[in-house]
Order: sequence, then structure tokens, then C-alpha cells
Amino acid sequence: MKQAWLTFGAIVIFVGLLLLFFSSKEA
Repeated sequence: MKQAWLTFGAIVIFVGLLLLFFSSKEA
């Protein structure tokens, strides 16, 4: 169960960093 939350958190952080990267790249 904890492993699933760890994977979910890693995906959320990864997607957040990608969005931040693309938004700063466009600006």
C-alpha cells in the first residue's frame, strides 16, 4: 500500500516539474 502512494507521489512531483519547466520555457 505504501509503495503505491510512493509511486503516486513520484508521478505527481514529476508531472508538476514538467509543467513548471514548460510554463517557464514558454514565458
